[in-house]
Order: sequence, then C-alpha cells, then structure tokens
Amino acid sequence: MSRIFLVLGLFFLITLPVTAQQNRVGLGVSVQPDIIFSVSAGAALAPQLYIPVTLGAFRFEPGIGFSRRASSLDDETFSDSALRLGTGLFYYQARDDNDALYVGARIGLIRISETNPFDIDESQSRTDFIIAPTLGGEHYFGRLSLGVEGQLEYTRIGSFIEDDEVTRSQFQTRALFFVRYHFSG
Repeated sequence: MSRIFLVLGLFFLITLPVTAQQNRVGLGVSVQPDIIFSVSAGAALAPQLYIPVTLGAFRFEPGIGFSRRASSLDDETFSDSALRLGTGLFYYQARDDNDALYVGARIGLIRISETNPFDIDESQSRTDFIIAPTLGGEHYFGRLSLGVEGQLEYTRIGSFIEDDEVTRSQFQTRALFFVRYHFSG
C-alpha cells in the first residue's frame, strides 16, 4: 500500500511544474441518491467530504465519510459505525470554461464497528477494501461546481471473525452527486 502512495506522490511531483497555471484546490461533498430512499443508510451511503486538488490534467481527491447508528432496548445500547477513508486519482479535462470531465479510479477502506451487548463478542470490527473505476463530470458556476459521477465499485468485504477463511466481495454500480467549492483557479 505504501508503494502506491509513493508512486502517486512522485507522479504529482513530476506533473506539478508543467501544470502550475491550471491548479485548483477546493472542498466538496458527495451524496448518493440511494440515501434519500434508505431509512437504514449505513457506511456506504454516508455523505463524504472531499478535498479536490486539480493539477493541470490530473485530479487527486482524498475523502472521508462517517456514519453512526444506535438504538436502545431495556437499557442496553446497540450501535454500529463506519469510517470511510479513500482517495481518487483522475485524468481531468476541461471541455470549456464551465464544463469538465474526468476518468480514473477511487480506492479506499471502510472500517465498520458494531456493539451488541447481547452477543458473546460485545464489540467487533472489520475493514473493507474498495476500488472503483470512475467517470464523472462537473459544471462550474464561478468557484462553485456541481457534478455527477458513475462508479463500478468492487468491495472486498472484511470479516468480524478472526482467521475467517471465507472470502466475501461485492460488485455494484454507484452514482454520486457532488457540490464543490474551489478556493483557487
């Protein structure tokens, strides 16, 4: 994993001097359309915060999302929480002054923790790994942009059981809506 970050870091250092005149840094938020229809929206559906860093023809976009649910029964509390950390690396192309397209991938981890006072293992956690080829676009209104993104997401699902030999995975399509504010550019 550290090799991936080393390669990405070197990649950005190489492209930085060539593209300095087209750099943008901002703050964004994404929401999945599914969250509107889901009462029990969990880890995968939690809105995420992003820091889009556009360096000429490339965008690097680290993100974080968090959700927590809790319920009580007979003075006992059940809860689950999820922390999603990841980043995206994209080829970014401005179509004109107001529109841009990007293609690349997002990678990340989801750390899921559960507490059940009636279970033998009262607290347990697992880590899921995600990779998602991605295609997106955005329209600029000055420093504000609205965007949409489509993903083909593969998730290797972790296990709550230590030394579990069962492999679990999920393959799905995802759509995200974005609002981003760009401080520079």
